[in-house]
Amino acid sequence: LSGAQARCTLTKMALHKPCMNYYEYISETLHQVTKIEEVTFAGKSEFQEVLVLRTTDFGKTLVLDNKTQSALSDEFVYHESLVHPALLSHPNPKSVFIGGGGEGATAREILKHTSVEKCVMVDLDEKVVNICREQMPEWNAGVWEDPRFTCLYDDALKYLKETEEKFDVIIMDICDPIEAGPGWVLYTKEFYTETARNRLTPGGVLVTQSTACSLADVSQCFSVINNTLRQSFKNVVPYGANIPSFGSPWGFNICWEEQGADFERITANTDPAVIDSRLKERLGDKLSTLRHYDGESSRHMLSLPLFMRQAIAKEDRLFTIEKPFYLF
Repeated sequence: LSGAQARCTLTKMALHKPCMNYYEYISETLHQVTKIEEVTFAGKSEFQEVLVLRTTDFGKTLVLDNKTQSALSDEFVYHESLVHPALLSHPNPKSVFIGGGGEGATAREILKHTSVEKCVMVDLDEKVVNICREQMPEWNAGVWEDPRFTCLYDDALKYLKETEEKFDVIIMDICDPIEAGPGWVLYTKEFYTETARNRLTPGGVLVTQSTACSLADVSQCFSVINNTLRQSFKNVVPYGANIPSFGSPWGFNICWEEQGADFERITANTDPAVIDSRLKERLGDKLSTLRHYDGESSRHMLSLPLFMRQAIAKEDRLFTIEKPFYLF
C-alpha cells in the first residue's frame, strides 16, 4: 500500500472496531498510534474526510483527511502559540483576520485581547465548522455570541483578493499543504506578495502555521515556507512549539514590513517581563485563562535549536504556484 492508502485503510479499520487503535502516519515509515475510546462523528464534507474521535492519550480529537487537526489535551498550546506572539507584536491590534480556524479556538484566543474590535474568520468548509460547534464546544468558548466576531464561509484567498478591508493582524490557521487539499496556495509567494501583504494596515503583522519542524522533517516544508516569507516580507520570525497530538514539534512564522521605531516586536531577545506586562495589560482578567504562553515560554519557543537555524540558513527553495511543496 502507498502511504495514503495505508492511512485510509487503518482509519476505516479503526472506525469499524472502535476498540482498535487510530494510526496516523507521520512519514512514509513512521506512525503514531493511540487507542480509540469512541468515534463520535465520521463522514465527509464537500472538501475533506472528517473524524471526531475520543482517544485515550489526547482526548477528543478532530481529524481531517487522516491528519490530526486539534486535540483537547494540547490544542491550547497550538492556539496560544499561533495567536499571542503575533498580536503582542502589534502596538494596538483592533482588526484581525483568520484564514481557516474552523474549531473557533483561534478566535477564542484573539478575542481575549481587549483592544480587538473586529475579528473576521473565513473558512471554506461550513460543514466542518458546524461539526466543531456541535461536537467540540470546548474549543470556541462562546465566540459565536461575541458581537466582535464574524464567520464567513468562503475561500480565504478569494475573500482577501476581493475585499477592500485591511487588517492589523492576519492569522493563517489553515490545513497543511497537501497535494489533494484546497489550501496549499495560501503558502505560496504569490499569495503573500500579491494578496496578504496588501491587506495589512501599515505596521500590520501576519502569522501562519508552518507545519512540522522536527529534526526529521524541518526541511520538508517548514524551512521552505520560512524562506518564501523571507522573500516576501522584510522581517520574519520563526518559532516552534511541542504539540504531542501532532506527533512532532510544530512551526510558525510571524512577518511584518515596517519595524516601527517606538515599538518592540516579539523576538527571541524580548525580555520575558515585557511580554508578561503586555499580556496583563491587554488580556485583563482573561490572563488567567492562558495555560501555555507567557514571557518565559515565548523566549523558549523563539530560541530555535541549531538544526532549525541551519536548515533555515541554507534553504533556497521557494513555495510558488508553479512549484509547490507538500507535507506527507
